[in-house]
Amino acid sequence: MTAVTADNDARLASIIDSMDDEEVECRGPAGHSFALDRRRRKGSRLKGVEAVRQVDGCYLVIETCLECGMVERWSVTLPGGAYDVDVIYRYRYSRRWKKVPQELGRVGKRTFRVVADARAGGPYRAIVLEAARVTDRAPGEVPQARFRHG
Repeated sequence: MTAVTADNDARLASIIDSMDDEEVECRGPAGHSFALDRRRRKGSRLKGVEAVRQVDGCYLVIETCLECGMVERWSVTLPGGAYDVDVIYRYRYSRRWKKVPQELGRVGKRTFRVVADARAGGPYRAIVLEAARVTDRAPGEVPQARFRHG
């Protein structure tokens, strides 16, 4: 476990501050957006996907994140291009992707959600308050939420 120090916090804050908004979004809870993970209508053009036929009839599939454009996900299909349920994904990051040194510890997705929200001017709170304003349910209609804090 990595010890939390003021110096580490400052280094981590500096690294996160240097990240593009798109990178911060992709590191958050939603994660990357790859075209083959989305539903699409038949005949619609597929953006961000390349497929290279291999000698054994399989295809090397290279998908670029549609949000940040800084990450490629590589996989191999079964012969003929069929999806492999046991697929193994490999990721390739562009030089613009900022590396967080291991000695700074793991930075969770929630941290990046807070950073993304702050950069966007804090819409999360505004959305929750607006939803509360238009919600028709009275407090007694739903069970009281009981979460642990701390």
